[in-house]
Amino acid sequence: MQNIRDLLDRYLRLAPPDTAARRALSESIKDVANMDIPQRDIKIVGDVAYVDIDTTLKSALFMRQSAILKRVEERLGRRGISAIR
Repeated sequence: MQNIRDLLDRYLRLAPPDTAARRALSESIKDVANMDIPQRDIKIVGDVAYVDIDTTLKSALFMRQSAILKRVEERLGRRGISAIR
């Protein structure tokens, strides 16, 4: 099963980089912080992700930022996002 997952992950990376990074960030936030943030509320400029949510929720994201970024890197297979704002 691991081989199939590796193959599917390759095709996931073939999507436009912005789309793959937004998807990985949205899923990582869901896993780590248990917050459901739609991909349309995430904007990526360079290697910084801007999340359009309430400031109280954003503070909770900042507290878990390193764990979220680590999970994004695992999903993408590379370091695609360096900060969340």
